[in-house]
Amino acid sequence: MFQPATILVVIILYVGALLLVATKVERMASRGSNPSNTPLVYTLSLAVYCTTWTYYGSVESAAFSGMLFLTIYLGPTLGAIFWGTVLRKLVRIKQQHRISSIADFTAARYGASQRLAALTTVIALVGIAPYIALQFKSVVNTFELISAHEGLTPSWIEANAGPIMAILLIIFTIMFGMRRLDPTEQHQGMVMAVAIQSVVKLVSFLAAGIFVVFFLFDGVGDLAAQMPNAHLGMAVSGMQADASTFLTWCTYLLLAMSAILFLPRQFHVAVVENSDESHIRTAMWGFPLYVFLINIFVLPIAAAGLIKGLPEVNADTFVLGLPLQYGSPLLVMIVFIGGFSAAMSMIMISAMTMATMITNHLLLPVIEFFGWLGFMRKQILKARWASVALVILLGYSFEAYIGHSYTLINMGMISFGAALQFAPPILGGILWERGNRRGALWGLNIGFAAWAYTLLLPSFVRSGWLPVSFLMEGPFGISLLKPEALLGLSSLSPLTHSVFWTMLLNCSFYIIFSLLHEPTDEEARVAQSYVNALSPTPLQKALSRSEPTIALEEKSQEILKLFKRYFYTNISRNMLDLCIEQAGLQSQEKINVLEWADLCSRAETLLAGSIGAATAGKVFRQANLYSQNESIELSAIYGKILADLRLTPEDLKEKIDYYKEKESLIQEHAKDLEAKIQLLQEQIQKRKETEQALKKSEERYRTLLGTTPDAVVAYDEEGLVQYVNAAFVQTYGWSEDELMGKRIDFVPPHETERTRQALGELSSGKFLDLETQRLTKSGDILDVLLKSAPFFNHEGKVIGSMVIHHDITQRKKAQEMMVQTEKMVSLGGLAAGMAHEINNPLAGIIQNVQVIINRLTQRIPPNVRAAQQCGTTMEAISHYVELRGLTGMFQSVVDSGSRAARIVDNMLSFSRMNQQPVMKAVDMCALIDKTVDIASSDYNIKKKYDFRQIRIVRDYEANLPPVPCEEGKIQQVILNLLRNAAQAMAEQKGRQSLPTITLRVGAYDAKNVRVEVSDNGPGMQEDVRRRIFEPFYTTKAVGQGTGLGLSVSFFIITENHKGAMWVESNPGQGASFIITLPFESPVKYK
Repeated sequence: MFQPATILVVIILYVGALLLVATKVERMASRGSNPSNTPLVYTLSLAVYCTTWTYYGSVESAAFSGMLFLTIYLGPTLGAIFWGTVLRKLVRIKQQHRISSIADFTAARYGASQRLAALTTVIALVGIAPYIALQFKSVVNTFELISAHEGLTPSWIEANAGPIMAILLIIFTIMFGMRRLDPTEQHQGMVMAVAIQSVVKLVSFLAAGIFVVFFLFDGVGDLAAQMPNAHLGMAVSGMQADASTFLTWCTYLLLAMSAILFLPRQFHVAVVENSDESHIRTAMWGFPLYVFLINIFVLPIAAAGLIKGLPEVNADTFVLGLPLQYGSPLLVMIVFIGGFSAAMSMIMISAMTMATMITNHLLLPVIEFFGWLGFMRKQILKARWASVALVILLGYSFEAYIGHSYTLINMGMISFGAALQFAPPILGGILWERGNRRGALWGLNIGFAAWAYTLLLPSFVRSGWLPVSFLMEGPFGISLLKPEALLGLSSLSPLTHSVFWTMLLNCSFYIIFSLLHEPTDEEARVAQSYVNALSPTPLQKALSRSEPTIALEEKSQEILKLFKRYFYTNISRNMLDLCIEQAGLQSQEKINVLEWADLCSRAETLLAGSIGAATAGKVFRQANLYSQNESIELSAIYGKILADLRLTPEDLKEKIDYYKEKESLIQEHAKDLEAKIQLLQEQIQKRKETEQALKKSEERYRTLLGTTPDAVVAYDEEGLVQYVNAAFVQTYGWSEDELMGKRIDFVPPHETERTRQALGELSSGKFLDLETQRLTKSGDILDVLLKSAPFFNHEGKVIGSMVIHHDITQRKKAQEMMVQTEKMVSLGGLAAGMAHEINNPLAGIIQNVQVIINRLTQRIPPNVRAAQQCGTTMEAISHYVELRGLTGMFQSVVDSGSRAARIVDNMLSFSRMNQQPVMKAVDMCALIDKTVDIASSDYNIKKKYDFRQIRIVRDYEANLPPVPCEEGKIQQVILNLLRNAAQAMAEQKGRQSLPTITLRVGAYDAKNVRVEVSDNGPGMQEDVRRRIFEPFYTTKAVGQGTGLGLSVSFFIITENHKGAMWVESNPGQGASFIITLPFESPVKYK
């Protein structure tokens, strides 16, 4: 239906629009206004859960398994009931510990364990591959489905649709979420883009459903009436009431309830990207409403596809297949874009999240372990780009080599099974204080191994990577070890079987090893903060404080060094200043050990946002930020506090609860004070609005200067550059760094005096307009119109100036060409009249002189008889002619007449310039080579040049199209230019280099060819260059040139061929004649 290239263009335009929105949101967020920080956007971002599995796979599931597809959405709906506690606690912990990923969350909970973070990353990476493969499978299949097929051989785009999509998605992910490092790991622009994509896929799916129900059929009643004829009993009844089906439903519900929070992408949008806990309340009802709407037409579409006779095996394309077979192209494209949105949002969020986990928990620990890799700390951003590519290509590879053996629904369930392994350590971590690192490590390791053995390896068997006997008989023929019937448990479906064993082993090992091993003090402290995350925060400041003895500026350099391992100096400095500001220490020169401990804690938390809590914790532990005396003092302070309390552990807990309650009362009292400071805030707001208006005015001013096409430069009173816009840099070639704070030496010598006078007037406060010339960095001369305005201070003194450079070089050339053309037209009319008036008497003169010579020198009978009648002989007459030199005189008259005839002939050429030429398509490179061959025989002793002694350099662009032209006329022009160049180089005195003519042919632009004839001769002065095409203007000696050669050439190019011709030259630097001719003839040609 659509050309593959058209589909790609639509995709790129769609993603480009999303990118514009995302960029706009990020800019607004940086200015304090974040449109993505709303309950609606947060709820829609959670809908990244609805991937192509929902968009296409739900219909497939409904066609094969009836109502079973609903479990994938009932699970999250039931789980949303607990979000007010579970999800809110996860968000609160994220805010307290600067959590940046699900691996970061588990590592921070269990003693900042890097091993646990790495294990979580590996499980997520392996588990996410089938899910990304699912997206590729659906996008590639639907791309091929709507592509127009011409012949049996697919187009290059169709044959490579998978790799093309993979490359595009890598680029899109980096552009949306990986353009910079963010310590908060929040991406407001991407969240907004995901929310928009959620709306697009919902609207597209509803459009397909409405089309099927109300256009293919006469409404719901008509569709329901036809269901029995299509044998849809299974689809309508949903399932048989047996134990196996019940367990399957429970398995799907459990997997879906877990996936909505513990898939890495879902954890990221639900927890990491959450900016306000109150948004969860809206999501608790908004997300179930969304999944209800996107599933309302699933069963009707499945039934309609089967009724219309579409193959059941292609049920995963019914959503697109029905509009494709019965609908309009517009609806087909809308539905396709909806499916692409479902895939793109999932792949982008997943790849971005996994890239963060890979760099923070796999790459950085390796860098820290191998000291010689330290240089890579500042390359984290590039490492994340590479990780994005790795994750997406891994998913694509899974689809290419394994995905063909599975339907969409089965591939999705493999990933759900992997995400389920995170449930025990995360839920245990926020609900059970005794859970510790060893329990989590053992549980995850064993659970992941069981998942890989019972669910992942069977997929390899079905793809032909492992022998079938491994699945049917077990490894080494041991039937008890069959992956889908472990220990003889064969009554369960493969998915239920895998979930049973993985959860049994994961939970058992987590609980057993947590009970067998005591948590460390640090683990116990963090565990308490996780479990009690929703309780009011206790007062953290000690009742007694030590004396400030630590020099803040000197001591804080130790933290700065840690930051500089991973960030450049300016960013590290800003991060340190932020920590000092948050700790309230910016006005202090010395601090005490408690304040130092607080500052270190804040710095660790901030760094954790970029490199992960586990790595940040290890970095700060190894940094030895406390001297021996500081450690002793800190321990003594904590000990004194506990001793002064004189409490048992039980009493201490009660005391903490008392202070929690007291802090809660203080917070309530603080709310009462807000009303009292409202008036002050309003005053401050007015001042901010005034400052903001001033800032916006300045921004508009800078935007105006930055976007104007004219070059703009601002100087201070000493003539040093203070500002240049992008057009100035582009026009003159210097970079901004080369210009700022310096003088620009770009005034040609002949303009120095005029410029000096203009600067004098400008310094006196005058506004100036000046047409002059300026030099670019490369030495080219530009004609510019300068508009200058001085800057004044409050005393009226000139303190600088701004100059606008309007480039009029092309306009000047156009004016010169227009004047030249007008001269040529006028001369053409004059030449026509003069030539006809002169030619006839001139021909008579030459003819009669030839007759006189014949009658005085030739011994023919008439001459002999006439001499005899006069009493003399021809010998006497010839002798007289010879003695008096009459023969030379007569020959001189003939030569002069012939030269005048040639002038007249050239003048007649002008009178015929406006005649319609006869064009034909010509290979310009071959034509020039033929002309060079003609010129190679040109040897003129009188003019002292030999063309054979000149080196010819050719620079031809390949594969140029033929150029329509009058071949003989163009040869005449080129030959004239070659001879002029040869003569000019022959007359050059003191030449040291070999005479060289360079011929260049190439595309000038999309519509014109460019021919250049350049020499390394003496060049020409500016006044000569300006007049070179004027008729009868010549620099040659009298009698050596008519001054019409270049004029005729100019007329041939500009009038006959509607091209252009000009010369570029400087004294001593040779000359270059440039010709442009259109690829499309202005007249009909043969």
